[in-house]
Amino acid sequence: AWGFSRMSALRRYWYLSAVRDLAEQFDNLACPVLICPESATTALPRLAQSLNITEVVCEEIAAPFEQEEVT
Repeated sequence: AWGFSRMSALRRYWYLSAVRDLAEQFDNLACPVLICPESATTALPRLAQSLNITEVVCEEIAAPFEQEEVT
């Protein structure tokens, strides 16, 4: 709404590096992490459908930006 990205390129790089490192640590424990490049409103229904899951439950979203994405 204010005309600039929520996350700078440097912060995005740090975030992705941290997520990849965490995924590698879990992979070493034989617990793979699935990283989905799309929004949760797109990724979760697709994932649930591919796994034949009929219900997805999550906590209430408190952040205004994420609430706007769901509605």
